[in-house]
Amino acid sequence: MIIEKLQEKNIKEFCDLAQRIILDLSYYSDIAKKNYAKSFEVKEIQNKIKNENKLFLSAKNNNKIVGFMYGFFDNTGLFWIEWIGINEENRRKGIGNEILKFLINYLKESKKVHKIVCDIRTSNLPSQKFFAKNKFNKIALLKNFWHKEDFEIWELTL
Repeated sequence: MIIEKLQEKNIKEFCDLAQRIILDLSYYSDIAKKNYAKSFEVKEIQNKIKNENKLFLSAKNNNKIVGFMYGFFDNTGLFWIEWIGINEENRRKGIGNEILKFLINYLKESKKVHKIVCDIRTSNLPSQKFFAKNKFNKIALLKNFWHKEDFEIWELTL
């Protein structure tokens, strides 16, 4: 398994995987799926990858992207994980843990941030378990946050 920053040449493969995962998510409404999938169109990612405040990581197995992480640096010393996605046939194989480990090491070395933060739907129990297992703490609840769904804010102090 190779974890690395997303390369320009892999953007289409990244976008195809992200959109496939989005369309298969049972806890997304159809409107949420449509809106979120648009943010993973090739032109969108080509623009975002150039922004130094955004970070895209890819997990490759046999030179094929099987997982990824997308997030951003804010101006207060936080890094926000927008999404960690793993293709269905590779879930529960430790790829998410490898991505998160790479991210934590990368952020510690960058010395840009002191915390990693993410939001998780209250209905997304697998993600809650994943972040709890990786020593993140739940710190807040946001009611009706996105598409009338409740979210929790989780953080990890570096």
